Amino acid sequence: MRKRALLIEPDRILLQQYAYKLDRDFDVIAAANAQEAIDALDTLDQIDLIVLDVHIGQNNGVELLHEIRSYDDWLEIPVIMLSSVPKNRLPVERLSKYGVERMLYKPQTAPHELLRQARRVAIA
Repeated sequence: MRKRALLIEPDRILLQQYAYKLDRDFDVIAAANAQEAIDALDTLDQIDLIVLDVHIGQNNGVELLHEIRSYDDWLEIPVIMLSSVPKNRLPVERLSKYGVERMLYKPQTAPHELLRQARRVAIA
């Protein structure tokens, strides 16, 4: 059975590019905002990976991650965080407390690199 990835990305073009590439190894559930992500988590039996942008429209990805981690059923889902903000300007210690496995800088992360990192985190 294929792993299932929840991809939360507000930019529709990037969402399509990342989803297309991740679809090689994952069943991808795409969400453009925090509410769509929570709805997906509420309705699906299993999520094996969350790929989350730090900036998701009106919401903050870190706030969404805080909410996700407040539910026992979602505590162990590995997370890859994407950001256009350089790593040295993010609360890295706080993110690691939330189970962020990888922090990827979007300007340097092509879709094939996201797939490679997703494989390492969720399939290895």
